[in-house]
Amino acid sequence: MCEKYGISHSHFHGGPRRWSQSDRDKALWRVLRERERCGECGTRRSEWDEKQGGSRDAYRAVKVRCVGCEKVKTAQASIDEKRDGRGVGITLRR
Repeated sequence: MCEKYGISHSHFHGGPRRWSQSDRDKALWRVLRERERCGECGTRRSEWDEKQGGSRDAYRAVKVRCVGCEKVKTAQASIDEKRDGRGVGITLRR
């Protein structure tokens, strides 16, 4: 939330509207920690590495179905460039 609204951690918790050294340290730590994440699966190497307190069984891969994605992909398959033209995309609407 702090990143989204550009506010300090202490201000988020009701403190003054300023950035303390602790707030800056926390913001920097978050940026550096997020850089460690895999861009595809979102995990960090340390979570899998037993030498760093992780485990090879930290996560398990499970199948999930998103009905929205299913509908988008089904509709995308029906796009005909000759009939619909180029640049046609699919979006979900209520």
